Amino acid sequence: MPTVIAGVAQGKDVQLVASGADGGSGLIGSTSITSVEDLAGTRIGIVPGSSQEMALRLTLEAAGLDPDADVELVSLGYADMADALERGDIDAFAGAEVNVSLAQLEGAHEIVSIYDTAIGRVNIGLATTGARVEEDPELVQQLVDIHTEATAALAADPAAWMTGVADQFSFEPTVLDLAAGNIWLRSDLAPAYLDQVDALAGEMQKLAVIDQAPDVADVVADGFAPEEE
Repeated sequence: MPTVIAGVAQGKDVQLVASGADGGSGLIGSTSITSVEDLAGTRIGIVPGSSQEMALRLTLEAAGLDPDADVELVSLGYADMADALERGDIDAFAGAEVNVSLAQLEGAHEIVSIYDTAIGRVNIGLATTGARVEEDPELVQQLVDIHTEATAALAADPAAWMTGVADQFSFEPTVLDLAAGNIWLRSDLAPAYLDQVDALAGEMQKLAVIDQAPDVADVVADGFAPEEE
């Protein structure tokens, strides 16, 4: 979603037509860190401009910590975070699956839920161009309908979902089992979801990732996705 929001903020022709998946994130640290307050003075891995960074900043601020002064934010790729934590290069990370689960299986733990902010669990969206919406709304609706049906089918059959992921990416079953509990498939654009998108845009402006947060109405193409989760 940060990519979609940034695109709209920069005047690019992109619109959100459905949600994709929630969650898939985590604030993971070594066992010596038992609270957010314990993060003071530590090195925390992030992907700059990501939804995880925004949620981390809100989490730190809620605990009375200044993200720019009380901790050191270290730019890393998602795939590098678990290894960096295990080596001791960082003390914690705000990252994405499957590295969140990998790190936990290697002995790290979740410090606190990263979802307890105004952003919630918002993460992935399905987007297209505004031109496509105007020129071929039937095609857009067809694709959103397929996405909605596939999402419902996989949510109802987690085994098929995990088998497909394992076949495509070759992750270990133990990692996938843990990661699956931290990902929520969806396709709707419910009001609560859009409120979280709006909060995410506001955090992106606050961090100067974008100059001005766009109105949610300018981000979303209405009428294609279900309005309830």
